[in-house]
Amino acid sequence: MPPPFGKGISPGCKLVRAACVLGVLQGVAAAQTVWTQVATTGPSARYGHSMAFDSARGRSVLFGGFVTGGILVGDTWEWDGASWIQVATTGPSARSYHAMAYDSLRGRTVLFGGNDGGVPGDTWEWDGIAWTQVATTGPSGRYFPSMVYDSLRGRTVLFGGYNGFPFGDTWEWDGTTWTQVAATGPSARFNQSMAYDSLRGHTMLFGGNTLNELSDTWTWDGIIWTQVATIGPARTYHSMAYDNLHGRTLLFGGESGASLPADTWAWDGIGWTQVAATGPSGRYLHSIVYDSLRGLIVLFGGTPGSGGSYLGDTWETEPTVIATAQVYGTACGSPAITLVPHTGSRPILGHTQISDINHAFFGFAAVIWGVTGQALPLDFMGIDGCTLWSGAEGEIGSFCPSTSFTTAQHSFSIPFDATLIGVHVYLQAWTAAPGFNTMGIATSNGVELVIGEL
Repeated sequence: MPPPFGKGISPGCKLVRAACVLGVLQGVAAAQTVWTQVATTGPSARYGHSMAFDSARGRSVLFGGFVTGGILVGDTWEWDGASWIQVATTGPSARSYHAMAYDSLRGRTVLFGGNDGGVPGDTWEWDGIAWTQVATTGPSGRYFPSMVYDSLRGRTVLFGGYNGFPFGDTWEWDGTTWTQVAATGPSARFNQSMAYDSLRGHTMLFGGNTLNELSDTWTWDGIIWTQVATIGPARTYHSMAYDNLHGRTLLFGGESGASLPADTWAWDGIGWTQVAATGPSGRYLHSIVYDSLRGLIVLFGGTPGSGGSYLGDTWETEPTVIATAQVYGTACGSPAITLVPHTGSRPILGHTQISDINHAFFGFAAVIWGVTGQALPLDFMGIDGCTLWSGAEGEIGSFCPSTSFTTAQHSFSIPFDATLIGVHVYLQAWTAAPGFNTMGIATSNGVELVIGEL
């Protein structure tokens, strides 16, 4: 049986090879984000909680918040991509508006501050089994701070917050001690959000609140804050996470004036682009994290603000598409010409997929490729005993350089264009085969490529 027909490519970039030649490289940050609701059960509906992703154990860790009735809770939950599991009821005091970040070097989720009826300035760490209080000194007690882990420098970075007035100080935690590292930079604020951009090696901060929602973007390199943009989706009570796979920071929701936009924005290191207008309902005081093992964003909870209601839904962005290269169909010739993908060579965005052509006539062969699979016997063309396995929408034949007297190699370059994710491409090699059939041509098996992100 032939493979199913491939997913069509949009007219603007119908041919992968043509996209390469013309340089039609669509920025990844502009790729649209699709949200899917994945759970309605788990932690009780809440807002003001915080989350961090434990990359060593593949778990999104959630702690605290306000539940129905305005009750503070101190429970700990973990999401493994399939279900929520309550893993602790003891640890830090019940609280909300605290900050959390995962220290990947030490394998600890770090929690600081918040509101527990007072304004604690304590630091706790979660190792996947239990919470341990590790400091009571450092930044002064506050709620609505932001915190991320700088994996390049091995430091947890904290900025801002509120306790009767907004803060504008920057602190770093090395696993033992808090150190104030800056008193200047972004204006004093709270309800901002931060994410660590591992591609560019800096912490980025966006928005927040003083008297009004802010729309400025800043970066911290461990020495100094730099303002990099003044234009963006003015927001407070929003949540952000860095998408390592696509090299961008995603922002969802929050409060903008009197509205609660249900939009998703991406920062690519240069500017902000709206990448989704549908998905979770408008909300604020929710939390999102990036699941680096599955290559997607996880969102939980928040409040729509009307009548003190609470949300308990879990959403994820669409999962990462894994690139694959698979052989299908049969070859002809004597010996049969075969098209075989290199071990580990897959059609990943921005990469080149390589296949060997074995038993090519004097090492010469050509490859056709298209976006549809075929299973057409070629006897009617005088190519007896052979089958056409690929359409030729992409290229009727590209010459493949020989690598030996009987082998050749085919390279297929995939543009770094997010619209190509999930596209199927079908390849087939042809070579001269004097005396094998009327036309003296032999054809290989097919190779089906699925273009992916990993």
